[in-house]
Amino acid sequence: KPDEEGNSAYRNLLSCLSNIDLKKELHRSVERLCRQFIKLIQGKSIDWLRNTPLPLYHFLRGISEPFVPIEMNLEMEWTFWQTIKDNKRSFHKYLQEKDSRFKDIYLSLEDLMKFDPVLMKVVLYLCPEDQLHTIIPLAPPFLITSYLIHIYKDKGIKENVASLLNLCIKNLEISLSQLEKEEWRTNADKLYQISVKLIEIVFKKIQSTEKHHQTVLFAIINYYLYLVSKMYENEEEPDTKSHIKKMLDILISWFNHHHVIGGSSFGGATGIKQQKVKEELQIWISLYECVKCPECISDLWTRQLKALLEARTEEVSSNKSKVAVFLEVVKHENCPEGIVDIFIVTALNGLASLKGNVSMSNV
Repeated sequence: KPDEEGNSAYRNLLSCLSNIDLKKELHRSVERLCRQFIKLIQGKSIDWLRNTPLPLYHFLRGISEPFVPIEMNLEMEWTFWQTIKDNKRSFHKYLQEKDSRFKDIYLSLEDLMKFDPVLMKVVLYLCPEDQLHTIIPLAPPFLITSYLIHIYKDKGIKENVASLLNLCIKNLEISLSQLEKEEWRTNADKLYQISVKLIEIVFKKIQSTEKHHQTVLFAIINYYLYLVSKMYENEEEPDTKSHIKKMLDILISWFNHHHVIGGSSFGGATGIKQQKVKEELQIWISLYECVKCPECISDLWTRQLKALLEARTEEVSSNKSKVAVFLEVVKHENCPEGIVDIFIVTALNGLASLKGNVSMSNV
């Protein structure tokens, strides 16, 4: 916090800027100065981040106050003025040429970012995506989550992007684990909401069952379950069941509406498609075994996941398909017992219906 002398100087500044016309003119002048400075030095040095009067620009624009944290807004604005956007590529090129670590740049600006918290958004915006994971332990989790939304909202998840997202999410979990209890309680609800938004966007981008897409799928589910477990540990009356149901609702929506595995259960509504069965089955096995669900909510996750799979198998298109799906299940060496039991019931129901139909036809 600024000392008393600093507070006095700040009050004097506010008094001088009470003239709206003067403030607007000063704002325009500082913006022009920022633009010219960036154009002059960008691609030649990283000093423009330290020396450009961005904090003053943000203050005059009314989006930042000294030592006042950024409001955690679910609709974080990542559209910065065109000058920075136009020069982002040359900045990255400069970093590569000088073999500079963006983490060092971030650390050198920490004191300035405390004075102007909005500067942190600018710094994150300029961070090369392949170095983002090094910044995650340093920046507020909600800001990182918001920036991940910005990155993946308009991109498909290619193989290199998938590994990056996986790494970012793991580091984000570490950041959450280090939050003080009071800090968590203050921000938990909005952090949860913005995390759900990230999850929904990532799910929309996972358009196949390719291995790197599955990597992202399980990474984002792991992160969500970790977030729910933090809520369970830190809130007096966490609605854990509702939170897990939301994750499963997103999951089933992904199954049904993004045509990842044929839309309907296990390969589509018309006949059994063996490859689709194998792909969907592998996802369910991974959900049971590979997702590292925190112990405090693992029983609830498993029960609800089992109920979801039971409902999914009931949608298998025909009695013959129910039996065919079961035969694919028993071929799988590593299928968990809980999954096998569900498909046994499905197959027996299918056989009973087939037998009933045969008996009726013989009458």
